[in-house]
Amino acid sequence: MENLLYSAAIVAAVIHAAIFVLESLAWKSPRVQRMFGARTEAQAEALGPVLYNQGFYNLFVGIGVAVGLFLFSRDESSALLGFSLSFMAAAALVLVGSVSRLWKAALLQGGPPALALLALAVI
Repeated sequence: MENLLYSAAIVAAVIHAAIFVLESLAWKSPRVQRMFGARTEAQAEALGPVLYNQGFYNLFVGIGVAVGLFLFSRDESSALLGFSLSFMAAAALVLVGSVSRLWKAALLQGGPPALALLALAVI
């Protein structure tokens, strides 16, 4: 079960780091803009600052999982790990609850942290 925890948590952290890259670093790319639903230059301009900020949230929660895994591996605490994974899973529920057609994105964002949380709960 511990292997599942580590694997799923690492995947979750990497996914959130990749989302950070897309939202905060690669936003100027028309391909990335289309990926997030911006079809016009005006839409891209309007979404840019919001996604830039949101990207950093994704980065910070991914860092929270990484640091939480490190602390957990040293038997120091599971609190940061549990909080960060819960934050990721809850954000995925908010996404699918607010825009149901984004269920695939919500599953990608929330599936690995939910698996890691389940593994953490039984360890």
